[in-house]
Amino acid sequence: GPGNEYVTEAKRQVFGYSDIDMLAGPSEVLILANQYANPSYIIKDLMAQSEHRKGLSILVTPSKRLAKIVKREVEKGYLILTKNMEQAIDIANQFAPEHLQIIVKNPRKVLKGIKNAGAIFIGPYTPVTVGDYVAGPSHVLPTGGTARFFSGLGV
Repeated sequence: GPGNEYVTEAKRQVFGYSDIDMLAGPSEVLILANQYANPSYIIKDLMAQSEHRKGLSILVTPSKRLAKIVKREVEKGYLILTKNMEQAIDIANQFAPEHLQIIVKNPRKVLKGIKNAGAIFIGPYTPVTVGDYVAGPSHVLPTGGTARFFSGLGV
C-alpha cells in the first residue's frame, strides 16, 4: 500500500524481484474551483492534504477573489490563477493528480474535460478525506502524475 518516501524506496529496491502494487508517492490533491466555491471548504480540504508535504495541495482557479482568500489562510501548497476554466482543466490534466476535487457551479461541464486523475470528487461536500477513509475508492491511487497511465489499485 501507500506509505512515505521510505516505503516507496523499499518498493523500488525490490521491484523486479518481488511483486509490488505500485510506487505511490505522498498524497496529493488538486482542486479546480471557480467564483461560486466556498473558500472555507477549499481551505480545509487543502490543509487536510498539506500535512504531508508542501506543494502537494494545489488550488487551480480563474477566480482572483478566491485565490486571494485562500492564499491568506493556507501556508503550504500552491495556487495557480488561470485565465479561464478551460486553462484550469488543461493544467489539471497535465498534473494528473491522485485526488481531483471539482468545486464549480456546473461540475458536469468541467468533468467532461478531465482525462487524468486517480479519483475525482465532485461538489463542495465531497472532501478527499471522506473518500479515502469512508465512502470512496481504493486508498492506493496513482501519484506524481502517474494517473496519466495508471489507475487505482482494485480488487
